[in-house]
Amino acid sequence: MTAPETALAARLQHQLQRLSALQVLQARLRHADPAELPFIAVNETHTVLPFRQALLWLARDDRIAAVSGSATVEPGAPYVQWATRVGRALGQHPLGRVQPSDLPDPLAQDWAEWLPDCVLWCPLRDPRGAALGGLLLARDYPWTEGDLPLAEAIGGGLASAFLLARLPRRRHRPRTFRRPALAVGALALLLCSLLPLPETVLAPAEVVPDQPASLRAPFAGVVEHILVRPNQNVRAGEVLATLDRRQVATAYDVAQKALEASRTEYRQVAQEAVTDPRARSRATLLQSRIEEQQADADYQRTLLDRTTLLAPTDGIAVFNDPVEWVGKPVETGERIMLVAPPASSVVEAQVPAAAMIALEPGANALFFDNLRPDHPARGTVEYAAYASAMTPEGVLAYAVHLRLANDQPARLGLRGTAKLYGPTRPVLLWALRRPIAVIRQWTAF
Repeated sequence: MTAPETALAARLQHQLQRLSALQVLQARLRHADPAELPFIAVNETHTVLPFRQALLWLARDDRIAAVSGSATVEPGAPYVQWATRVGRALGQHPLGRVQPSDLPDPLAQDWAEWLPDCVLWCPLRDPRGAALGGLLLARDYPWTEGDLPLAEAIGGGLASAFLLARLPRRRHRPRTFRRPALAVGALALLLCSLLPLPETVLAPAEVVPDQPASLRAPFAGVVEHILVRPNQNVRAGEVLATLDRRQVATAYDVAQKALEASRTEYRQVAQEAVTDPRARSRATLLQSRIEEQQADADYQRTLLDRTTLLAPTDGIAVFNDPVEWVGKPVETGERIMLVAPPASSVVEAQVPAAAMIALEPGANALFFDNLRPDHPARGTVEYAAYASAMTPEGVLAYAVHLRLANDQPARLGLRGTAKLYGPTRPVLLWALRRPIAVIRQWTAF
């Protein structure tokens, strides 16, 4: 088979695979639960149209229903708020590629911060042409003409699935109960509402070092070399990094030369002091100067030795890309990397401020890591941060530290989800906590 024939066969095979993936996706949409549709739209669509980033906007609620790679959508996050305005602006946009010029100026200015260059808009419409929403797909390389029919098929399948999900389902007519039966049911419901139930909250979590050893800059300087790779095993005393020693070496040479000059002058004055009483006083001053310059030379020598940074203990080197550190100025005491054991029993969870519950030290917790979510690790709450802070995802959250059981340490840097248990509350109060919070915002008590 010639090279053109081989290329043609490979292209046909690729097209056949995409059509098969589209058929599987359509079947998945037809049989999916309504609650699963947003997740399928922004994640499983990747098998048909590869993308780097996807989000689903629903016109009915004017909200972002799902974002690729994220299990939940935080309405208050800056990215979600910006994406909601983008979906509103593209609501009537036809199927096809989208450029910053298609958006209003305030949204177009933030395009480069939130999205790659190449964006495809798949509108969701009902049979009358009314907008149901839209699926936005973004990636780093251009969309081709062959991608548009597939995108149109995906948009039609999603629109049909959402329309079917809105159809009213047939319900059995309730039977007519007698008053005693209604009273018994109401009493049972009241008793169930008074049952105690622990408050729980789910939050993204990550395994962090437990009492790590910090490698810090001993003085202000410039990082010259990073001699280890991230997550590399190191031994105590092993050289991890070096600082630029040229300035310190120059200062040491100057101090040494000044010391030698003072010693030479002292020897000359000491010889004169045998016959000249005035030279004796000069000799005393020179001796004091020599001691001062000797201390300065010893100090410069110490700084020269400290340009080589050694591992304080055994463990793995925890830091970012070494390329970012080479040539970077550092201040005295600035942390360059951590040295910690490869496994840790400490987990840091970021609980959104809107979902925070009362957590006391010693409260029960579970950690579901992304590698084995079916094997949760048990632990307890050590402490919760006093104040909230912004996470890298732009969410205001409280940092909560958990301690896993001694026989369940996890790999450093492992991510997952933490389930935290708060105090017990009646079921009724637990179910009405959100409505009560909203009511308190509009009342004076």
